[in-house]
Amino acid sequence: MRSDAWMNRLLAAVCLLATVAFAGCAARDEQARGKPSDSKKPGAKTPDSPKPAAKDATAAQPASGETAKPADAAKGNQGDAEKPATGDEPADTPGAKSAGDAPDAKPSTDKPAGDKPGGAAPAADPTDKPQSPPADAPAADTPPADAAPAAPPKIDVEAHMRLIVEMVNRPRPVRKTPDFVAQFIALADEVIASPDASPGYKSTALLAKFKVLHEAAVDGNAEAQTALVKLADAERENKGRRAAEFVRFVDAERKLLDVKTVDAAAIPKLLEETKAYLAAEELSNRHLRMAQLATDAVDRLPEGERDAWYKSLGEQFARSVDLDLAYIGQRFGKPPVPPSALLGKPFDLAGTTTGNEALKWENYRDKIVLVDFWATWCTLCLDQEPRLKDVHAKYAARGLELVGVSIDTNKEDLTRHLREHEIPWITLFGKEPQEVATKYGVRGVPTLFLIDAEGKILMRSNSIAELEPHIKTHVEALEKKLAEKK
Repeated sequence: MRSDAWMNRLLAAVCLLATVAFAGCAARDEQARGKPSDSKKPGAKTPDSPKPAAKDATAAQPASGETAKPADAAKGNQGDAEKPATGDEPADTPGAKSAGDAPDAKPSTDKPAGDKPGGAAPAADPTDKPQSPPADAPAADTPPADAAPAAPPKIDVEAHMRLIVEMVNRPRPVRKTPDFVAQFIALADEVIASPDASPGYKSTALLAKFKVLHEAAVDGNAEAQTALVKLADAERENKGRRAAEFVRFVDAERKLLDVKTVDAAAIPKLLEETKAYLAAEELSNRHLRMAQLATDAVDRLPEGERDAWYKSLGEQFARSVDLDLAYIGQRFGKPPVPPSALLGKPFDLAGTTTGNEALKWENYRDKIVLVDFWATWCTLCLDQEPRLKDVHAKYAARGLELVGVSIDTNKEDLTRHLREHEIPWITLFGKEPQEVATKYGVRGVPTLFLIDAEGKILMRSNSIAELEPHIKTHVEALEKKLAEKK
């Protein structure tokens, strides 16, 4: 009898499982046919079966109106490393059951069906796991696990391309802003991902994306630099001529970015590779940062080896049609002016400010003056701009003056930068300051000169961090001297 009772209980549990599973399947089938599901037949009675707790049916549904992110949707079409977005994704984790799936029921330990009057199903154990919702509960709209990725959102390709062309030709300072970069990349990615875009449109959008990311990276946007390298890696197999050209450029520049950390013995080989790259490419303003980084590499060589490298690299940069890059190349080829020929000698500065006022250099006597040769496209210049502001704020009331000398060729970009970054000191711009740069051997930027109260050169450096302790010393000495005069 014990074995019969045990068997009856087991059969009852199996029947219960089958009944619930069947009801769930029927509900889904009816829902798929557009019919309302109702697992209860007229007249059916289950007085001893409490209604199981329902799972949150909304947990498996995507948020209303959710769409694929434009930046993600593009990946995969152009070979990006990341998996392309698939559109609306279910919110639940893989393997989660939707409403109506068979529950994990336990066999009941009560008497089997038939022992109770009317043969009703056994009552559920209150300690059992919550059961799945009944068949009449709405099923979650969960796509099957093997569903094909959703297509990219439909876009007006022509309108997107017109906007891309318009945006990429906006002034450089506008293109620097993080909001601009994010919006532009999203726009370009939508074109790259669109099945309606022609190969030519996709290529144009890709090259524009390279350009905007690189400009943002030059301006110190670390996320843009990471995205740029990632994009180059993803497009390595791209057979398009312009795309392959950009990949080579990113690779060559990436090597120079690490120049301050590589072994000094490896620098000549790195410069040879850079020189070979430059000789084979059409050089433009995007190579400005490379010119600056090449300067950093050459300056790490023994002093006797630098001039030959400056000359050979300068010849490559000077052939560019870009005025800024050609200017840097010409400056590379100028005869060197060793520090020994400068220290203690008078420093004569002339020129016109961005406000069209002539500099009166004689008014800077009895002051400690820091002269900063820089450019808006110079990454290192921009990196140390906050520290220059700190030094100026700390010592301006104690006798320090700061004069910027820009070697930019675009005055509009320069004045916008000065305004947006609230530069408090004057900046010279034009032909005269560039002649001063040549006179004092400024080959690259940043280059800073520390001038004493008599107008003579105290130090030359490319780092405000190196000069700051000396600024402090000379400002304090000037304060003491002026106090003694009183």
